[in-house]
Parts: sequence; structure tokens; C-alpha cells
Amino acid sequence: MSSKGFDASSIKRSTWLTGGGSVVLLISTFFSWGKFSVGPVTLNVSGWDTGALGKLVFFAALIAIILVVVDYMKVDVSQMPVPISLALVGAAAAGLLFVILRFLFMPDGLSRAWGLYLAIIAAAALAYGAWLKLQEDA
Repeated sequence: MSSKGFDASSIKRSTWLTGGGSVVLLISTFFSWGKFSVGPVTLNVSGWDTGALGKLVFFAALIAIILVVVDYMKVDVSQMPVPISLALVGAAAAGLLFVILRFLFMPDGLSRAWGLYLAIIAAAALAYGAWLKLQEDA
């Protein structure tokens, strides 16, 4: 009887970075990206609730997760107009751009919170992993 299990060492670094970065980026949209303080009261605002950019980050991360899974499972996508690695770079770049824009242009009255910094780190990891994946496939 042959036992074929999961071997984590067979997964490439680019897949770990893109998969991990995209999952953390997606989850970070539900963490506190902004806070509003009035005296002793502080209200936190999640990335999802900071406006359209937060939602765009969520969907860019979701697309990246789908692309990583499709690539890892070796699904035949020969009919796609662009290679998966290039689509992944596009999703990663969009996610990073949207997070940076939200970092630079917070809604009035909100200051930055820890979730936004986590999102920047996750988006950077996703973008670096996507770039590595593009180099592997070239």
C-alpha cells in the first residue's frame, strides 16, 4: 500500500509567499485599519469599512488566492489570455497599490491602526512572491 501525503518541502517559496501573503491580506481587511478618538472613547474602523479601497484590496487578495490554488493544482488554463503568473503579478500589484493609497489617503478624522500596517506587509509579501513566480515561469 502506497502512502502519498502532503510534503511541504515540495512547495516553492513563491507559492508560500503568494499564498500566505494573499490570505493574510484578505483577513487583514477585517482588522482595524483606522481609529477615531474623541476623548477617552476610541472607535476602530476595519479595512472593509474604510471605503472602496478596502473592498478592492479584499477582492484583489481573493483573486490572488484563486490564482495560487489554480496554479498549485495544475489546472489547465491554456485558454487564458495571459499566464497565471502574470495575472498573479497584476492582482498583487493592484492589492499593493490599493493598500498604499489607503495608507496615504485616510478618510478625514481617522488615524492609521495596526491592521493597515499588517496589510502593507502582507501585500508586499504577495507582490514579492508573485514577482518570484513570474521569474520561475519565464
